[in-house]
Amino acid sequence: MKKQIKKLAVLVFMGLIASCTQPELQITEENVSESKIEIIQDGKMWGFLGDGEWGNPTQFGVFGPSNVDALVKATYNYVADPVALKQIPPDQRGFRIRILRQDAVSPTGWETALNLQELSSSVVTLKFPSYGELSTTKWKIGISMYNKSNNTSFLREKEVTVNNK
Repeated sequence: MKKQIKKLAVLVFMGLIASCTQPELQITEENVSESKIEIIQDGKMWGFLGDGEWGNPTQFGVFGPSNVDALVKATYNYVADPVALKQIPPDQRGFRIRILRQDAVSPTGWETALNLQELSSSVVTLKFPSYGELSTTKWKIGISMYNKSNNTSFLREKEVTVNNK
C-alpha cells in the first residue's frame, strides 16, 4: 500500500512539473488551419523514477489518448524497448514524427500528412484538425528513435480517432 501511495505521489509531482513548463500567461492565436496538424511543443523527455515497474517499463510504444476532439491538445510519448536503447547511445539519439491520415476513398489506405519532422525529445503535444465530411477521422502517429550517426531507427505507431467538430 505504501508503495502505491509513493508511486501516486511521484505521478502527481511529475504532472505538476510538466504542467508548469510553459508560461501560463502567454497569449496565443487559436486559429488553426483546417488542413494542417499543429505541433504545439515537443517537451522534455521524462525518465522513469524509482524501482520495479517505474525503472523497467514492460510496455513499449507510443502512449497518449486514442480518441481526441479536433483542435484540442493531446500529448504523446514514445517509450523505447531495451533493444533499441542498447543499440543507440544516448548522445546519438534523435526523434522524428510521422503522421498519416486514413484515406477517405480507401479506408484501408493511409495518406502522409506529416513526414519525418525532427523532435527535440520523445514527447510531443499535437492538435489535430477537423478533416473531411465524416464525424471522425483516423490518424496514425509514428514516432521513431534514430541513430544520428548512421540513421538506424526504431519506429512505434499509434492510431488515433479524431472527433471532427
